[in-house]
Amino acid sequence: MANRLAEQREPIEMYCALHKKSNLNLEPHEWIILQEFTKVLRYFDDATNELCKANAPISAQLPAAKIIYENIQTNTIEFISIVESLKKLIEKRFFDLENNRY
Repeated sequence: MANRLAEQREPIEMYCALHKKSNLNLEPHEWIILQEFTKVLRYFDDATNELCKANAPISAQLPAAKIIYENIQTNTIEFISIVESLKKLIEKRFFDLENNRY
């Protein structure tokens, strides 16, 4: 849903301007945050869709985690700490197998 909202930025801005609904429109920095948010979540969405298939093997989990870990990144200050936290959680859950108690 966030991806769809980001894709529809121009029509939303036009609607808000035409109907004097500026309180419903996002600020320019909020649109940037939304775009970064969708980039980060895209990898989780792809992995979830693949791993939730009826015929998805459990052996696909580690490669999916590696793809997410290697690809999530951001240049937006608001998301740097979030991305780093996500990476640490992925490391703990999937890559630190000696100490992993899950």
